[in-house]
Amino acid sequence: MAELLPLCLDLRLESDVLVAARRALDFASLAGFDTRGRGEVGIITSELASNAFKFAGGGRIELRMLSVGVRDGLEIAVEDDGPGIPSLGLAMIDGFSEGRMLTDVAPGLVRRRGLGAGLGAVQRLSDVFEALPRPEGGMRMIALKWLQDRR
Repeated sequence: MAELLPLCLDLRLESDVLVAARRALDFASLAGFDTRGRGEVGIITSELASNAFKFAGGGRIELRMLSVGVRDGLEIAVEDDGPGIPSLGLAMIDGFSEGRMLTDVAPGLVRRRGLGAGLGAVQRLSDVFEALPRPEGGMRMIALKWLQDRR
């Protein structure tokens, strides 16, 4: 496994989301991920960073390598100080955003901040995904993407 120092970024501006996604692609490349893996890491990072910015007003993201047994992986952790997610189970359903199914809103009447597919996509692209409310408020989202086995 490549020896990489953790990458930590603040998410204060909308442009920070793009910077985080680009830096995640570079980090994944240095870590040894193939083209597909790099793309998946980029999407995971972009979705989590975007949600922190859109729904919590910003946050912090950290990418770090870890080894567990015979596996090496990349952990993407995003923390925010926002209102949290009232129903994580519903938030994981494609088409659910901001407290309701998007099909329940007449087109053009309400401007939405999301398409309702981000967290579900993160879960599908990650090998491990956790979304945890923080005791002090906000959320901590952790996605893990494995490299190939070292065996």
